[in-house]
Amino acid sequence: MVSHEYWLKRAMLQDKMMRTKEDEVLRRISDQLTVLESDIIKEIQAFYARYAMDHGMTQAEAAKLLTSEELDVFNRVTLAEYRQLSLNPDTPEALLDALSIRHRFSRKEALLEEIRQRTGKAYLGDGGITDQAKRGMADGYISTAAQTGRDLAKAGVLSIKGVVKLNDELIARRMASEWSGTEFSKRIWTHGEEHFKAIKETMDKALTGGWGLDKTVKEVAKRTEVSQHNAERLVRTEMTAYNTLANYDMYKALGAKTYKIEAILDSRTSAICRSQNNKVYSMGDFAPGKTAPPFHVRCRSKIIPTTEQEQLDYYSSQGEVLPEPQGDNGATSVPGNTDPGKSGKNKEYTLDEVLQMYHDKEQQLRTKYGLSRR
Repeated sequence: MVSHEYWLKRAMLQDKMMRTKEDEVLRRISDQLTVLESDIIKEIQAFYARYAMDHGMTQAEAAKLLTSEELDVFNRVTLAEYRQLSLNPDTPEALLDALSIRHRFSRKEALLEEIRQRTGKAYLGDGGITDQAKRGMADGYISTAAQTGRDLAKAGVLSIKGVVKLNDELIARRMASEWSGTEFSKRIWTHGEEHFKAIKETMDKALTGGWGLDKTVKEVAKRTEVSQHNAERLVRTEMTAYNTLANYDMYKALGAKTYKIEAILDSRTSAICRSQNNKVYSMGDFAPGKTAPPFHVRCRSKIIPTTEQEQLDYYSSQGEVLPEPQGDNGATSVPGNTDPGKSGKNKEYTLDEVLQMYHDKEQQLRTKYGLSRR
């Protein structure tokens, strides 16, 4: 009989793995935001160098139209970047419409359009923030699902149904998941839009207030700090969601009927996670944000398999009868250690065979998604 302590230990190891992956994704995103901040500041510095008066930038100077020579240079540069963004299927139509080349631009409009394009490229360009985040989510999902399959195999669930379930179609569907109401890539771009709007508001204040260059640059840097904070909140919450989905998918593939909430209890544990800790739910009631983590931003709670006794207690509390077991495994509430072969007869697998299958499938998927092999 595999105990609750076994699954708790496995959950803690998963948490450590996911925290490491989160930190790596956030480091790459931070690098992207730092480059974006540098690019924006260079544009603002050039803007001030060309047009600022002795005591700062004025609305009157900023509102002047570009000369024909300035407009020609602006259109050549922005058109090339516009074409790059237009080739990316994730680029929203609204952004492309906003970036379409116009014939008359004020100095301020030209600066803001340049910043808008640089922001769009940073978030939506090849290897940009959205790509980095999506790769991180895929990495977290694949690693968790494969590890969960191995953990269940070591607990006595010697079925290859989890291996079969873990495929490219499933991952693609999960990457397009709208568990919180919006697809992940759209939530990332929403942050990009907020980032641009914050810079635009800063520039409006700078021009209205006649700020000097130093103050304007300082305020722009503050906006980047906010974007860093927002990215950290989103990535940590999403990684918990993908960890939960990966575990759920493996439990379901192997015939589980119930799962259990396991909160990390410390000084940072939220009231909702404390109240959810140790609760058992039916697999049919699975709903991230309601009956499964994440219950809030930066949620660290997990789901784990239930023991046989926990499952019995759950069905008893619901006034229901426990379904007949589907296999001869008594280690957990996840049944099954055989699979039908081509002849229709059950084929038994050794632990080494199942572990190798999960290893091979994980490496295959990591290669497909451009992730380093483990």
